[in-house]
Amino acid sequence: MLSLAACAHRFADETTPDPAAPFTLRLIGQRTLDHRLQFGGTTVGGLSGIDHDPRSDLYYLISDDRSAFAPARFYTARLTIEAGRFVDVALQAVVTLRRADGSPYPAGASDAEAIRYDARTRTLLWTSEGQRTMRRDGTADLIDPFIRRNAPDGGYVDDVPLDPMFHITAEPRGPRDNLVFEGATLTLDGESLWVSMEAPLLQDGPLPTMDEGAWSRFSRHDRTADGGFGPLRLQVAYPIDRIPSDGAWTAAHALNGVSEILAFDDHRMLVLERAFVLGAGWRVRLFEADWREATDVGAVDSLAGDLPRSGIVPMTKHLVLDFDTLGIRVDNLEGLCFGPMLADGHRTLVLVSDDNFNPGQVTQFLAFEIVPR
Repeated sequence: MLSLAACAHRFADETTPDPAAPFTLRLIGQRTLDHRLQFGGTTVGGLSGIDHDPRSDLYYLISDDRSAFAPARFYTARLTIEAGRFVDVALQAVVTLRRADGSPYPAGASDAEAIRYDARTRTLLWTSEGQRTMRRDGTADLIDPFIRRNAPDGGYVDDVPLDPMFHITAEPRGPRDNLVFEGATLTLDGESLWVSMEAPLLQDGPLPTMDEGAWSRFSRHDRTADGGFGPLRLQVAYPIDRIPSDGAWTAAHALNGVSEILAFDDHRMLVLERAFVLGAGWRVRLFEADWREATDVGAVDSLAGDLPRSGIVPMTKHLVLDFDTLGIRVDNLEGLCFGPMLADGHRTLVLVSDDNFNPGQVTQFLAFEIVPR
């Protein structure tokens, strides 16, 4: 599999899952939505995050529409998943997200990426990537990312405190444009919230290339007495793989980054890495990552360079599934959550793709059975 000590920055060319993994994944099926489906007076698309409330059996789907097609929003849906069959995706409602003053988000004010249902407070946590647009004339559009809590009716509740390192600036440091809080997960005990960056901070080194990977910061915020989440408590480095080069026409339009995370026990999480290469299409891999032995890098200004040689221990990771082995075309998978329990007691995993409102892409749902070893 992947040896971090030997090749912390390399893309995992192996396609064999870790034989020591506690489970395997079996594809149950897939469903798609019509391109630019009209629902509740909105255009459905850009679905970048998904979560499931098992008590109500509702799924929450957030759109990364920057209020271009309709105000920033999430959808609720019911998914019918049975042993051996993924039957249906049925949208139930659309809810407009509102700011602290009660107004909807104007165009460009938010770029929603991840959503999680907090069963303890019955609120929704969601992330926005902000904006860092630098113009040739020296002017810039600078909008901070955020981690926000809203009620199921869309009303604003509060914000999770943003660490200074995540403020958008015109200086060559801090978050890159459109590569910030792409993933989020609550721990199983509900005591902590993890958020993941899609790519490195500017001071943490270059983006992944076809030769080298990069470092992402995963940040933990702990529950407060009022039910919210406090400031940054722990931060660890995650090794993003290099961009796969097979089948590529050019490296000019290529990327790889972390698109979602999902906690599955008290020290491990699933990490979805999604790559795109012009000429090769989408490459998606799911990893199991462990943060127990990782060094706290919250006070480390830069992660550039070879972290293990500098004494910083990153998260470890092992391949769970290479989606190339499924025999189906996968799209821009960005959302990941646990689905319903099957009749045999096995859990399910559900993913959704962000079609970018692009007619050449698709809103795709995949359902997997989690098969214990």
